[in-house]
Amino acid sequence: MMHFCEYGVLTFMAHLSFTGKEFKINYKKFILITVSLILFAILDELHQKLIPGRTYSLKDIVSNVTGILAAGLFTLIVFKVIGNRLKKLE
Repeated sequence: MMHFCEYGVLTFMAHLSFTGKEFKINYKKFILITVSLILFAILDELHQKLIPGRTYSLKDIVSNVTGILAAGLFTLIVFKVIGNRLKKLE
């Protein structure tokens, strides 16, 4: 659960950092960020094999990727809602 939450927050913050004032994110950029985070999650787990006292776990990778995908979906929904509200204010 901790991996899911950590990577979920990381994903939301990464997407938030690449959006503008109008909370729109280009789908190519969205996919690039998401794929980059998934690659980072896998490499992060693999590098733990090299650290004494740490272990590699496939369950952790699945949890990381699930957190990234869930937060990505959440981000799309939140940005759409905020974007629609900003349009109404104009």
